[in-house]
Amino acid sequence: HELLSNITPLVRKASHEQRKAIMHDFTKGEPAYVTALNALQATPLTVNRHVTEAIVWCYENKLEPNDFPTMSPPDYPVYPQDPENHDEGYLRQVIKDRKKWHEIKREAQSNLVVMNEDIKTLRHLQDYDQFYLGWSLDYRQRFYPVSFYSMHRADSIRATFLFAKGKVLDKTAQGWLMIQIANTCDFDKISKASLEDRIDWVLKNEEMILAIGNDFRATYNIWAKSDKPFQFLAACRCYRDMVADPENYQCHLPISLDGTSSGTQHYSLASKHEDGALVNLVPSDRCEDLYQVVADAVIARLMVEKDPMAQVWLKHGITRKTVKRNCMCFGYNSLQRGMGDQIMDDLMAPLQKQKSYGKIEEHPFGTELEQIYYARFLANINYEVISATLSSVATGMAFLQSYADALAREGKSVRWTTPSGFPAVQKYTKSKAKRVKLFLYDRDAKMLKKTRINVHEDTDVADTRKARSGIAANWVHSLDASHMTLSILSGLDNGITDFFMIHDSFGTLGADTWQFYHCIRATLVDMYDDNCYYSSFADDCLERLAETDPEKLSKLATVPPKGNLDVSAVKDSEYCFS
Repeated sequence: HELLSNITPLVRKASHEQRKAIMHDFTKGEPAYVTALNALQATPLTVNRHVTEAIVWCYENKLEPNDFPTMSPPDYPVYPQDPENHDEGYLRQVIKDRKKWHEIKREAQSNLVVMNEDIKTLRHLQDYDQFYLGWSLDYRQRFYPVSFYSMHRADSIRATFLFAKGKVLDKTAQGWLMIQIANTCDFDKISKASLEDRIDWVLKNEEMILAIGNDFRATYNIWAKSDKPFQFLAACRCYRDMVADPENYQCHLPISLDGTSSGTQHYSLASKHEDGALVNLVPSDRCEDLYQVVADAVIARLMVEKDPMAQVWLKHGITRKTVKRNCMCFGYNSLQRGMGDQIMDDLMAPLQKQKSYGKIEEHPFGTELEQIYYARFLANINYEVISATLSSVATGMAFLQSYADALAREGKSVRWTTPSGFPAVQKYTKSKAKRVKLFLYDRDAKMLKKTRINVHEDTDVADTRKARSGIAANWVHSLDASHMTLSILSGLDNGITDFFMIHDSFGTLGADTWQFYHCIRATLVDMYDDNCYYSSFADDCLERLAETDPEKLSKLATVPPKGNLDVSAVKDSEYCFS
């Protein structure tokens, strides 16, 4: 423990002023955020051997369930021997595909190295009855495991975790296990159905679920197509064991309750805005789906667009997945250009990879340049639709940016105290590049080669652009981190000791999930019912501003007006975290 604390700071990349503020917190006793962090570090874990076996089997048989990393490159694109019989556009695309092949090959090689290391880690940890993860915070208070092997990684790795301690499931807890199954498979969008319908779906498909729990090899073609294949497999295995002996079976599986677009939730709660209904902050007999609402609005917009690109998008299809990341990142100051880049990464690149592997004959959006045009076209529409749909987010961002910009122009960092008492500090400074000469060994040539690289050094000059663009994401992340902190403390007060936390996904044992369900909601209400974090943010900033000219201060954005959202009703919302 002492060695780990020496090489891993409590707060990653903390500035001097932030470290000083944290040390001051310790003079008043153990801070709440440290108590929460210690609760995460004190949670004993163990390896899910069944899931590990499935991962190794998929790896050895070169199978790729949904979201599993690709570890072998496709065939190298062949340049035609008769180029004179092909048009220039085709030949240029072949050359680009050949360049892209090298990127795909490097990615596959990297995935292979990581997979081998993960398997080695899993086999090593199987020698122990339990293990623990060290945790640390970032400068916004977000919690991160220290080790590379952690539940913050992809589905296949996240599914390898079990709690070392298990508990027998009563009828209510059995229902939560069924909800976990429905959430992780998400066949027919069942994760967006009511909690009762999710349980009913499991009961109707019990034969399939038991078959998956019994034999992952024989049922591969079923579970591999699920939304989160390995977490689904883990839940099916637990369900099989529970059905076999419901009175005595002790379940070790983490049951996760996921927030509905948590960034939007915090913006809505901060201004008590009615668009909180779109992210399940209002009690309802159905689960609202913000991403589907936006997708439907985008489709309606495309149907009246005269640009031919609109018809291509409609033919391809707009789903909630198409707009999901744009919606999630809108509140983090993602603009049209950034949304276009996200569409390139999330949609165009995977389609290009499918083409490279021969899974599709042609890319539906043409050449790489054409893909960029299509991505930017949709990004502009997505941005307009999301802005109109989430007005509380747009207003909140403008307010935060106003103060961050004012402080940065005075060369100062932005400081605020989070709801859980953490001293958050945003400090962005410009850097200067220094040219350095190096001699690196070339393995192929078997000789030293001289090269030059740029080393960037931070200066004391504030970066106003980064300060303005970063504040929205940093402030919102500090709020969801506070919600996590306070939910853990509430859980501890209610006898819960095992936690499985990933930013806006809160997990615990199935037997404790109903209690944690109420802790999460009560904490949100306590955070926002009688507090205005916009006002406290403004007060923190005004204390640091040297500007005293009333006329200039009046140009700062005013605190966003409050709407009519009943914060106390969040306690009765089934779906805000489900």
